Amino acid sequence: MPKRKAIIHIGTAKTGSTTIQRMLAGNREALNADGFAYPRAPGRNNHMKLAACGAEPRTALRMMRVLGEKDELGAVLERLRRDLDAEFSALPDGVHTVIFSNEHCYSKINSPEAAERLRDFLSPWFDAFRIVVYLRRQDEFAVSRYTTRLRAGGHEVSVLPSANAIFEAADDDEDSAEEGDATTNVLTGSTTQPISRMLDWSIMLDNWAAAFGKPALQPRIFDRSAFEGGDLVLDFVRCCGLPETYAQESRSLNASLRPEAQEFLRRYNEARAKAFGEGVKPPKVDAALKNALTKHYTGSGRLPLREDAEAFVARFADANRRLRDLYFPDREQVFSTDFSKYPVLAEPLPPDAAVLEVALRVLIGDAESASAEAADAAVQRGEQFLAQGRPDKAAEAIREALRISPNFGRAKRAMRTLERSGRARLHDAAAGVGDAANPEPEEHRPVAVALEGVASVIEKPKLSPEERAARRERRGDPAAEAKAADAGAAEKPKLSLEERAARRERRAERQRQRGAQPGAD
Repeated sequence: MPKRKAIIHIGTAKTGSTTIQRMLAGNREALNADGFAYPRAPGRNNHMKLAACGAEPRTALRMMRVLGEKDELGAVLERLRRDLDAEFSALPDGVHTVIFSNEHCYSKINSPEAAERLRDFLSPWFDAFRIVVYLRRQDEFAVSRYTTRLRAGGHEVSVLPSANAIFEAADDDEDSAEEGDATTNVLTGSTTQPISRMLDWSIMLDNWAAAFGKPALQPRIFDRSAFEGGDLVLDFVRCCGLPETYAQESRSLNASLRPEAQEFLRRYNEARAKAFGEGVKPPKVDAALKNALTKHYTGSGRLPLREDAEAFVARFADANRRLRDLYFPDREQVFSTDFSKYPVLAEPLPPDAAVLEVALRVLIGDAESASAEAADAAVQRGEQFLAQGRPDKAAEAIREALRISPNFGRAKRAMRTLERSGRARLHDAAAGVGDAANPEPEEHRPVAVALEGVASVIEKPKLSPEERAARRERRGDPAAEAKAADAGAAEKPKLSLEERAARRERRAERQRQRGAQPGAD
């Protein structure tokens, strides 16, 4: 197998990694046609297993456990090696470059030795490497990460970490767990460093340069004014040499929460810590709560004071000068010096009323989710009944779903399909037109097949008022019932003497069993 070129996108966190990954994963086939590949083996969207190939063993094993791997680390990595080999062997001959992306790489691969482990793992398939990384001004990184800290269980009031803080490198873009909850912080505490070192981007780049060589590094500034065409995805596409069509219709993901939602989550985390203890695994309610907040309260979060942001960045002045000298010699300043977006005067925390409104909205959202879940289960039962050829039961289940949630779209669509299929069969029967002469649309054929006899459920014949009155009279009038019984009896065939005697004997036996005296015939 010929060796190819590898482009490794390593983050950093809070720089749009999820947006880039969704673009790459959603265009796998098109990428192959253009000479590129985005493999599945390290992860469908986010290549989390990639970081585990270089990370310190205990951290790597913890990452693999999060992904559901139960074997020892060596066995897991060997299986990943086999999966990658099979996937690369199956690529079209025209594929010359493989792209990897995982925002944990910048923090979990945090030494020259770790970067060398990743290089050695990938070397059997690649003879050239390019390391792409986006760097954000430290204050902006920390502010963006405040919501992530809250989602991870934090309850700090201050948006910016203190000077002596230990940086917990959760560094997820909030959906790092493969197909997991969109707000689960899966790696909290797996890597800790003093914040002064963790946000020194020059040290991080030095680690990667030691293993891959400085020319292989392609650091980018995460700032709209520094992006090619003013767009992150377009910047990444051009950096990788991809056709610019891949940058179309890109959108930002993992936005922050509005201040009132942040404050509600902070208070919830604070109360939870008092009830369960700090660092205790969160209750199951957390995932639903965070999803509800993301659904209803996405927006710009709280901001620190301008002077606090400036002071925070000043702590990294020497590090940023070294970063410019080594990796951005053409830039006068590696990061913007504009802090005008921050308020000069302190903004008060959201009032209690706003926080209470968030709490109520979350509770209502839980009720809505529970109703939708129950309605969905009812629709699924209806679909199963259809597949079994039981349209009466299907209609009953779908009506139950609509009683639970009258506006549940899936139930409405299922009922319309059921009704449509029933009417189609009635029409065909009346017109004497067979399926061969008037075939069902292909998407409706399975439903139509299952709806034998649906006419009795969906379209019962309508009775006139006179007919309904007559039916009610017969039901409530004993004489009418007797008359109807006599009419039915008159139509019955006459029995022979032997048959009547046998009937009397059976009737007498049943009466004896019930403890009654036999009566006359």
